[in-house]
Amino acid sequence: MAQPIFQAPVAAYSDAPLAALAAADARLRRALARIAGFVVARRAWEPLGYVRVGDYARERAGMSGRELLDLAAVDARLAELPRIEAAFVAGAITWTKARLLCRVATPDDEGEWLAAAARMSAARLAREVRAIDVRGLDIPATDESGSVEEPRERIRIRCSRWTLASWGDVWRLARRMHGANVSEAEVAEAVAAEVVSALPLEVDPESLPVVAEVRRARREAAADDVSVLPPPGGADPGAVRAPFLDALVEGLATATPRELDARLRRAAALERSFLARLAPPLLELAATRAYRDVGCRSFDQYARERLGMAPRKARTLLRVERACQASVPLRTAWRAGALTLAQAQTLASLFTMDHSMPWQEAWIARAGQVTLRRLCDDVDAAIESGHLDPAALPALPAGLQGGAPHKDSEKTPQRSDERDQLSLWAPEDVARLFRAAHATVQRRIGRAEGRPCTPGEALEVMLRHVGETWRLRCGGQPREHLIMQRDGWRCTVPGCTSYRNLHAHHVIFRSAGGSDAEENLTTLCAAHHQRGVHGGGPLRITGRAPAELHFELPLESFASGDVRLGRGQG
Repeated sequence: MAQPIFQAPVAAYSDAPLAALAAADARLRRALARIAGFVVARRAWEPLGYVRVGDYARERAGMSGRELLDLAAVDARLAELPRIEAAFVAGAITWTKARLLCRVATPDDEGEWLAAAARMSAARLAREVRAIDVRGLDIPATDESGSVEEPRERIRIRCSRWTLASWGDVWRLARRMHGANVSEAEVAEAVAAEVVSALPLEVDPESLPVVAEVRRARREAAADDVSVLPPPGGADPGAVRAPFLDALVEGLATATPRELDARLRRAAALERSFLARLAPPLLELAATRAYRDVGCRSFDQYARERLGMAPRKARTLLRVERACQASVPLRTAWRAGALTLAQAQTLASLFTMDHSMPWQEAWIARAGQVTLRRLCDDVDAAIESGHLDPAALPALPAGLQGGAPHKDSEKTPQRSDERDQLSLWAPEDVARLFRAAHATVQRRIGRAEGRPCTPGEALEVMLRHVGETWRLRCGGQPREHLIMQRDGWRCTVPGCTSYRNLHAHHVIFRSAGGSDAEENLTTLCAAHHQRGVHGGGPLRITGRAPAELHFELPLESFASGDVRLGRGQG
């Protein structure tokens, strides 16, 4: 007979502090959902100069667009389900279970669903919801962002710094090909598919081994999770109101977009303070595997079942907290609320490098001076080049020109010096296909040259082939092609992540005598061009492209390169 996922506690360890924080955060999360409901219902980001909810959520609230929409969807349903709302606010059910119940419960049967949730783990409840409601398929209990956390493998290939830089160039080309941001796993899948289309595989992907983490995830997913942990809280719903939370949600019906934005940012900042307090004991629990003492087989199950948190988000907290323990500047800024989780995670990848210490305070200051989009570009460029001083960064993001050689390529003649490593997580099937394509290229080079081919050399050949192929596919009108290549094939409006439907915009309108000179042209996505500028929208652009532009938006003004200048219009 299969053993239940949750066993009786076997040690004296108590996760009461973690559980108390989770229960306290429920009240704030309900207020955050309420604000998000009004932001989404009114599309409050559009009058503020953002054309995509994801761009607005990332830059202003430090969360994904999917999370903001999810909060708003739960708010709409909780307004009709008072018993589920009361149970969540009181800490009787986690956020994970509340989200799932909102997919299927009605005012007539919410009591029955609450009783079922008390008997089931979140994973079991997710399966029940998906079995009866097709809408439940897109919001399982395993991932707050809305995607199932399928088994993943880590791809590791030793290579040179030059090859890592080539990987960054191919990633940027992939964004241009897809017209949007893509993950490293999606890039790996596209690279493998491109290589496989050019030569037959000599290695069967199914013959490659599955890593131990995937085997363990499969065992856990197959377990019969019929037991549940006790709820993390249990306060009286009438005794959980807080004046500062009441003030956040009062008068939302008459609030302007600016007011909604201010309240959303305030609520998001308050929740980050909870996360910063949660992270140290959570890291201790993970390091000592104390989740076993409270009945969980894995850290992911503990995060999902006990805290009601997406495992991916919990692991992000662990990465940030580990970096905080090694970096006093990061720890101070993160716990003081000066950084969003996305900013802290971006900097953590840099601060784990041994020689980053002299510039850590400067990088934290940099995070407050630029958009998250630019910060990610800067960190990627610093890691690729190995030059970590932010003062040495160029005025515009480095390495964004499609097809341009990397700035360090000519300074790294020893391409066989494979002291760096490409490391990424990808779904199991993608990882196997990538490894099979890589092994095939490595064998063919070895046979052709009569010598052993290193993994880095094979990866370099793969990336060179993919880069040349994709650049040939990227066309455009001659003038527009040059402008868009100069601007990295993406919209230049600060914070905008669009790589599709790009237009060449005249800074000084042609109707006002503007010329077709390159300094009078910048790349905008169709939405910012047609609605933000020419449709009477809130975007104003002046100056000379590409390095001397001034973007004026309702909330902030920016210089070229996503550099913050201060308050915006009005």
